Amino acid sequence: MLSTTAKTAYLVLQDGSVFKGKAVGKIGTTSGEIAFNTSMTGYQEVFTDSSYFGQIIVMTNSHIGNYGANENNTITICPNLPDGPKIIASFGINAGFSWNVAADDFLTVYDGPTVAAPVLGVYNSTSHPNGFSVAASFENNPSGCLTFVFTSNATTQGTGWAANISCGNPPQPFFPHIQAFVNGTGSNALNPADTGYVDVCFGDSILFVSNPDFPYSFETNGFGYSQSNASVDFEWTASNGETGVSNQFWFTPPTRDGF
Repeated sequence: MLSTTAKTAYLVLQDGSVFKGKAVGKIGTTSGEIAFNTSMTGYQEVFTDSSYFGQIIVMTNSHIGNYGANENNTITICPNLPDGPKIIASFGINAGFSWNVAADDFLTVYDGPTVAAPVLGVYNSTSHPNGFSVAASFENNPSGCLTFVFTSNATTQGTGWAANISCGNPPQPFFPHIQAFVNGTGSNALNPADTGYVDVCFGDSILFVSNPDFPYSFETNGFGYSQSNASVDFEWTASNGETGVSNQFWFTPPTRDGF
């Protein structure tokens, strides 16, 4: 029967520094030059590479070998930058990173700072063999955080993954609206709303007013970047060449025609 108690091991450097750890594998004493390897996969090939003969190999990657059975790990990653950035995570081969999660194990991504947030997806190497990318949304997630929950059973374990986590500033959605007032008075004459036309008599003028909604702006929810009529640019172009640059635009048809 194998002992499950790891023995203490010591790494003693030439300058007298001593590092204490746990021994794994064959117990004994050896000496050699310390070399490091930055590979995230292929550690079996590294440890059996004859070019490392006489050296002690240090793997710089934080995870070596398969992940454990019956794991249930949760991690939340949030942006630490101003102006409402969103966390973007890229997993897998297509992104240049390792991705190996067994068919019975799952990485679940939630669109927010807790597992109470909406689920963006459930992933493993069977459902997404080449990996995936996911980003915090504007609709459900003003915090910009993502929460990852990894669960494994005792059937089969993969080698896990390495991912790229970044903060992004995607364009902040808004919803344009336009109104039209004949001679600048009365009710909105645009029919249907936002996309329609205005019937006027020759000589009448039309006041077009832009009135967009900014549901994800800092002014609205305290998270996004500033977005209001005072901080955005407007451009109007009529078919006869007239232009405007504020949220209001006066237009007087020069002829009896459609514009």
